[in-house]
Parts: sequence; structure tokens; C-alpha cells
Amino acid sequence: MAIRDSAILLVEDNPGDARLIQEYLSETAALHSTVTHVARLSEAFDQLALRPFDVVLLDLTLPDSSGIKSVNRIISKADGAAVVVLSGRDDDQLVALALQAGAQDFLSKADVSAAALARAIRNAIERQAIVVERDVHARISRIVSSTLNMSTVLDDFVSEVRRLIPVDRLVITQIDEPAGTLIDMQVWGVAIPEWDRNPVHPLSDSGAKSTIDAKRGNIGYPDSGPEPGGRYPGQASSKKAGLHSVIFTPLISNDEVIGTLSVKARGRDVYSDRELMLLEEIAHQIAGPIKAADLYDQALMWAQEREHRILLEAEKRELERVSESRSEFISTVSHELKTPLTSISAFIDILSRNRPNNLLDKQLAQLDVMRRNSQRLSMLINDLLDLSRIESGRFELQAEPFDARAMLNDLVVSFGPIFSDKSQSLTVTGLDQPVWVRGDQARVSQVLSNLLSNACKYSGPGATIRLIARATGDFVEFEVQDTGIGIAPGDLGQLFTMFFRADNVQTRSVPGTGLGLAIAKTIVDLHGGEIRVKSKVGEGTQFSFSIPGVIDAEAAAAELQLGAVPVVPKSRLEDIPAESPSAGQPAA
Repeated sequence: MAIRDSAILLVEDNPGDARLIQEYLSETAALHSTVTHVARLSEAFDQLALRPFDVVLLDLTLPDSSGIKSVNRIISKADGAAVVVLSGRDDDQLVALALQAGAQDFLSKADVSAAALARAIRNAIERQAIVVERDVHARISRIVSSTLNMSTVLDDFVSEVRRLIPVDRLVITQIDEPAGTLIDMQVWGVAIPEWDRNPVHPLSDSGAKSTIDAKRGNIGYPDSGPEPGGRYPGQASSKKAGLHSVIFTPLISNDEVIGTLSVKARGRDVYSDRELMLLEEIAHQIAGPIKAADLYDQALMWAQEREHRILLEAEKRELERVSESRSEFISTVSHELKTPLTSISAFIDILSRNRPNNLLDKQLAQLDVMRRNSQRLSMLINDLLDLSRIESGRFELQAEPFDARAMLNDLVVSFGPIFSDKSQSLTVTGLDQPVWVRGDQARVSQVLSNLLSNACKYSGPGATIRLIARATGDFVEFEVQDTGIGIAPGDLGQLFTMFFRADNVQTRSVPGTGLGLAIAKTIVDLHGGEIRVKSKVGEGTQFSFSIPGVIDAEAAAAELQLGAVPVVPKSRLEDIPAESPSAGQPAA
């Protein structure tokens, strides 16, 4: 244990004894000590509050204190300094009491010499260091075993480390071997902004790499290195922060390096092999608890994830049960409604024929209103049935060749009365010749019917709705344009959500369920196509969708001759009687 440059506090009220002891200390070249002299115990306390001392030479007889009481009082204030008692009495009992109180040595003034003082001081410092080390290790054990969260006791831990080693910055890291990185888990002291900005660092950039590879600590780094800025990226940043000395030590648990413990100091060449040994002992002491804390955190995380998965699974099962119950309810109610509605529609048709001519025009008009409302109710029931099929996974397509141009012609005829009632016109462009598509004609017609119906409902009287169709390569594209109320930007993202309807006066004034567009998107998706929308409030909306499956006429004819029965083109509004001329021109 080196004792050069020792700081010594001499507490002696006798000027002659004080002068003699100081002369002996100056004669001892091995000490190179700095001596501070005070004459009273209270003055000693003031000095101990100002700076640390390695040794206190304490006279037992002072003006403000005497005897073993002085030893007890000075030890309580000395903060780890070795206490050597000086006394004019050579009393074995007094020696024993002083040593029991914590003094490291006892010298009789009659035997004081330069050699005796040097020997006593050397032995006292070495013995006191052992006492402090034991106390520090005991305190660190209590600190790290008191919690599994090192961050909550970091200040206390560093305080104990600093009793043994100069520390201006302390870092505890964890190794992520698969990623080849070091993660700063705990950082105390002087900040290094460039380094601390990101707690994860490539292992190759760290000065701890050689420590980890060798599984032993090392003292770094000289202020000058062969490479500009230092031997690794963190070195230049540390120097910039005023840190010129460092020790890296590995944290080893069960012969596995789990991380590093490093300390840095502002001074140059602060650390020696002794500080390295002390830090290695501390690293060995805390590696196990840190590993245990890490395992505990992992176990806790896994337990939380498992509990979360269990809850999610339970919620999923409950949602599936509720969804299945709702689908069954919707399906049951829809079928139950469909039966009487079919009878009502049939009798409306029978009465409308008016073969005996006994119904007045007013009554025929009332039957027409009933027919239209029964058709609207039928569409709603069909939408609910489609919703039930979608949610239960039973919504399927019946794909076979159909002529897209013929389908459009039938739609125009079907929608003629609808547009005429609002003095609106429908113009159709594109597909000047038959275009054969392999798909579900009834479902594609359903999508177009929904888009045309919406265009009609949300456009004012006299508006013109445009239906455009085009074939491009393997795709056929349909586009419906209106000049109606438009859709707010915030509503566009939810437009194809089940039961969604924009929350505004214009939309709420028009009857609807919010199912049509969601079902339309499902139909387009099942065809492998895409549906798009563009809209501007007050200027109108443009819906377009494209589906693959365009085939030539010969292939279509061959498939139909194999026995496939084409679906008859039919919109959901086809049953509406054509009481007025068709709006617009068919795409013939």
C-alpha cells in the first residue's frame, strides 16, 4: 500500500510536541506527507469537514476533550481516515481501549521517532484500508440485495465505490451478443453528450471490448494515442468531457460476461493496479445480483406477455361468440322478414294489375308507394344477409363469363325511373362493344347499383350522373361520378366501414344503413380488384373500381358451352317498373 503524498492531520495542543512530530515527519522521505496542525478537537472537526485525510495523529489530552472519548469522537468524523493515538501515558489498558474504539495504532510520546512514526502511519493506513474495504463490500452487498432494480440504489452504490476509488463517472452496461452491442443500463456522474445520446453502442466502438474478450479488467487510456481522437470513438468524447482516466472491468456471472462496470475520473493517471483490483472485486460482487435482476425482469415480462395473451385470447373468443350470435340473429331475422315480405310484394303485384278496373288512380298510386317501400325493405334485408355471410365467412362468388356491356345496359334501364323521379340524367360512356369478364355478374351489378343509388340520393334535382366503363388489359374498370354534396376528408378513411355514415345534416336526411359500401368493397376485394374514391365537399364524388378477369369472346363461349349457366343481369332495383323513359342512353 503506497503512502506517499499522504494527508496527515496532527491534533496536538503542546507546541513543542507538535513541532517535534512535524520535524520527524519531514525527515521521513518515504512519506512525502502534507501535515495540517490544529491544537483543539473542534478545530480538527473543522478541517475534516473541509477535506479528506489519510491519517489523524491524535493527542489524547486536549483543551476541549481528552481520553478515549476523543478517539470515539474523531473516528465518527474521520470518514475512513486511519487514527493513530499519541499519549504521554504508556498504559496497556489505555492502549487496549483505544484500539477497541477503532484506532489503528497507539504511540507513546516517549518512543516517538521518525522511523516509529513512518512505521505507524504505514501500518495504520494499510489496516484502515482493509477495514474500509470490508465495510464497503458489506454495504454494497446490502445495497444490491435490497432490490432487483439497480437504478433505485445507484446513488448509494456509487457513494460506496467512491470510498475506495476516485469516480467522476460510473457506467454499468449489458451485452447484447446477437446484436454485437453494449447497452448502457445505469449511468452516474459526468455526462458525455455525444455518447449518452444513444444508450446502445456497437461493441467495436467501445473501450470495453478488450476487457470483455479477455474477461479481465484494464486501465485506460493514455491521453495521446496513435489514432487522432483516441483509440475508439468514446475516447475523444470522454476527453472532451474532461475525463482522462478510466478502468473497465467485466461483469461475469457463471463464467459468462454479461456486461461491464467502468469508472472514469477527471485526473490524469489516477488509477493504479490497486484501484483495478478493487473495482474487479466490486464487479464480481454485483454481477450475480445484476444477472438475477435481469432474469427477474425477463420472467416478469414473459409473465405479463403470457397474461396479456390469455386476456387477448379470452377477449377474442368472446368477440367471436358475440359476432357469431349477432350473425345468427341477423340471418334468422332477415329470413323471417323475407317470408312475409315476399307475400306482401306478391299481393301488391296482384292488386296492381287491377283486372276488374275497380281501383281508383289514387289507390294505384298508393300501391306503387307500397311497392317501392317493400323493394327498399327487400334491399335492406339482402344487405343484412350479405353482412351475415361476410362475418361468418360464407360470402362466396359464383364466377362465370358475362358481358359487361350488356350488364351496363340492363342497369341503365333499371335505374331509368329512379333518376327520372328526381329529374336527373344518367350518361354512360365506354364499352362500345361486348367485353367478356370472368366474375360474379350479380355481385358486380350489386356494386354498381350501390354506387349509382348513392349518386342519385346525394345529388340534387337536375344533376347529371356519369357512368364510365373501360377495359384495359386484363382489367375492366367502372367509374361513377356525381356532382352532389361530396364527402369530408375526415370521413374518407372510414367510408368502407360497416354501419359508418358521415355525421352531417345532408347525410342524415337520406335513409341508409351504412352497409352498402362495405359490402361493395368486400365484393371487389373477393374479385381481386380495388375500389377507390375521390371527393370534395360541395363539388361531388367519384367512385371507381377495377376487377381482373377480362377474356376473349371465344373463351367465354367455350366456358358457357361446358354447362355453366350465366347469371341473368339483374340489379337490386330491377323490379321497379319503368313508368317513364330511361334516363340517359344505354352503352350500346
